[in-house]
Amino acid sequence: MDNIPKLYMSEASCVIMARQEFFKKLDVLLADNKNALMIMVFLPHELLMKQQLSKDDEEKLILDGWSLFSQNFPFSCYCMRLGWRSYLILLEEERNAIITSLKKVFNVWRRCISSTLWRIAFTEIKKSKDRTRNLTGCFESLAVKAAHYNPSEKLFDIHIDEKSQTPISLS
Repeated sequence: MDNIPKLYMSEASCVIMARQEFFKKLDVLLADNKNALMIMVFLPHELLMKQQLSKDDEEKLILDGWSLFSQNFPFSCYCMRLGWRSYLILLEEERNAIITSLKKVFNVWRRCISSTLWRIAFTEIKKSKDRTRNLTGCFESLAVKAAHYNPSEKLFDIHIDEKSQTPISLS
């Protein structure tokens, strides 16, 4: 993996946080009513199970995919590993720039690892009526359902209040 070219050579950093710190950052974004996004980068359980990988191979796939994501995502953000196969990200950036960057990350994954497994969902925090930490659980649930019911789609805009999603074309 060391010989994989980075898509961006930026000063962006992904600050990995413990759960408590991550939710404190979310609380600040909610209180300040910031134009922020929450992103979930994940491998759906069903897709991963079909691969029939050993735990070590599965962990390598997850860590390699996350490493490529964090190396090629050009924005400073706050991240938390959410369970075994998922990462949550908070950032304050313009939605369209994020979508463009996420599409480029999928292109890097396509060249390097099994990109058919990875899914990304995002939501605009400010648009949620429930301005509490509860939106995280609802967002995660909707993202997982979107990937389950739309297995050919890879990138989703989640509308928490409507409990719906809009697939975003990668082309």
